[in-house]
Amino acid sequence: MSQAYGDQANTDVPTVATSSFQNIQVGKAADAARKDTRIADGAVRRLALVISDLVDRAASAYPLPQTDHEGASLTVGVAADVPARADPLNAVTISRMLTGSRAIPVALVRDGRLVFANVAFMALFGAGTGITGTALTDLVAPQNQAAMGKLLSDAAETPVTFQGRAMRLDGSSFDVELHLARDTIDGVTILCVFAADVTWRRMFERHLNALAFTDALTGLPNRARILDRLRDAIVDARGSNSGLAVFMADLDGLKHVNDMYGHPAGDVVLQVLAQRFQGCMREHDMLARLGGDEFCVVLPRIRKRSQAETIAARLVEVARQPISINDRDVCLGVSVGIALFPAHGSTGDALIAAADAALYEAKKGGRGRFAFASLPSHLSVISLPLIIWTVANDVGIEMMDKQHRQLANYVNDFASSLRRGDDPAAISDKLAAMFSYAQYHFESEERLMVTHEYADAAAHVQMHEHLLDDLRSFSVGCDTRSLSLTTRFLQEWLLRHIDTADRKLAAALKVRGVS
Repeated sequence: MSQAYGDQANTDVPTVATSSFQNIQVGKAADAARKDTRIADGAVRRLALVISDLVDRAASAYPLPQTDHEGASLTVGVAADVPARADPLNAVTISRMLTGSRAIPVALVRDGRLVFANVAFMALFGAGTGITGTALTDLVAPQNQAAMGKLLSDAAETPVTFQGRAMRLDGSSFDVELHLARDTIDGVTILCVFAADVTWRRMFERHLNALAFTDALTGLPNRARILDRLRDAIVDARGSNSGLAVFMADLDGLKHVNDMYGHPAGDVVLQVLAQRFQGCMREHDMLARLGGDEFCVVLPRIRKRSQAETIAARLVEVARQPISINDRDVCLGVSVGIALFPAHGSTGDALIAAADAALYEAKKGGRGRFAFASLPSHLSVISLPLIIWTVANDVGIEMMDKQHRQLANYVNDFASSLRRGDDPAAISDKLAAMFSYAQYHFESEERLMVTHEYADAAAHVQMHEHLLDDLRSFSVGCDTRSLSLTTRFLQEWLLRHIDTADRKLAAALKVRGVS
C-alpha cells in the first residue's frame, strides 16, 4: 500500500474488526484489543483511500463521453438537481464495500495472525468472527504451512502470492490463492490479504494438462510426457549414481489386423496391449504410446542389466497372448530395443537413438524379441535446434536481424540444456545469459527508436518490459516444467514479437532510409 495516504483522515469511515475483542474488559488486554482494532480500521481506511484515488485518476484520464458519435448529448433527460457524481467511490463507500463484501475476501494480518476478516473471507473459510486471532499458517494445509511461513517473512519486503491447499474450520480443504501486500499503521506492520477460491480453475487446468499429455486412444502418457519423464530420470540417475533404461517398442502384426478386420479392431488391439504392457511396469516406470504401433518405456533406478531384461521379456510374453476380435483370436508380437544410461548415452536424445537402433536389430533378428544397444554406442545423434532461423524471419534491418539471430542462438542453447537435463546451475547460467542479451537487444532497438523518432516507441518499449517480465516469471522452476510447454513458450516469446512489433518498427525505419 502506498505510504502517501498515511496521513489522510476520514472520520466517516466505519470502525471494523471489533467483534473479536468484545469480551475483553480491562487492563492490557483491552488496550491491545483497541490497538489491533485501530490498526485494522486504519488499514481498511488506507486501502479504501488508495482505491478511491485510483478511481479518481481513472475518471480524470478517461472521462465519460458527453455526446454520442452523431454529436447528440448523452445527458439529455438527466434531472438538473442530480450531482455530477451522485454516489462517489470515495473512501467511505469503498471501506463499507470491503468490510461487508460477500464477493471479495479480504483480511488483515499482524504478526502472522488475523486482526480483521470481512464477510467474504469468513465465508470462504467457513468461519465466523472468531477467525480473528487465528494464525494465517493455520488456514493452509499442513504440507503448505512451511511455505506460507516463508511467504509471510518475504511479504515484509515485497508483495507475494501463495498458491496451494487451504483448510476450512470444518476440516475440508480447497485450492486457494492468497495475495499478500505490506503496509504500516502506527508503526506496526500489517499485511493485507486478498483470497480467491481457485478449486474449479485448478480442476480445469488438470483436465487440460491431462489432454495435453495423454494419448487419447490408450490413456497412456504421450510423447511429450515421456520425454519429460526421461529428462527427470536422467537428472535423478546423475544425482543418485544409479542407472536407467529406455525401451523403444514396435508391435509386430498390427497392420495385418487393420487390413483384415479394420482400423476399429486395430484400436481395440492397441488398447488391450497397452493394458497388458502397463501390468508389466514397476511403480515408478512409465509406459507411453508415441503414435501408431510405437511405444516407449522409461525405467528409472535400474542397477542391473538383468532388471531391464526381465521387464522386456514380460512385454514380449504378454504381447504373444491371443486377443479376441469378432470371436476370432489374433496373435501379435512386440520387438523391443533397450538402451542403458550411461553406457549407451548420457542424454535423452542419445538414449532414444540407441534404443531405436537396438529395436532395428531386434526386428532384423526375427521379431518378437528384445535386443540391447551396441556397446559402446557409435551413433551420431541428430537433434534439430528449437528455432531454425531463416531469411523469412529477417525484418530487413541489418542490426536488428543480426541481434535476432544471436538471441535465437541463446534460446536454442538454453533449450538444449533443458533437453539434456543439465544440472540446475548450468541451466540457470544459460537463462541468465539469454536474459542479459535480451536486455541488450531491447536497449539497442530503443536507441534506434529515439534516434529516428519512431511514433509508436512508447508502446514498443512497454512490450519490451512485458517480455522481460515474462522471462523473469518463466525462470522460476523452468528446469522442472514440461519440455514441450517450455519450448512452445520460448518460440512464442521470441518469434511473435519479431513477426508483429519488430516488423512494424522495421517498416518505419526503412521509410527513413535505415537498412
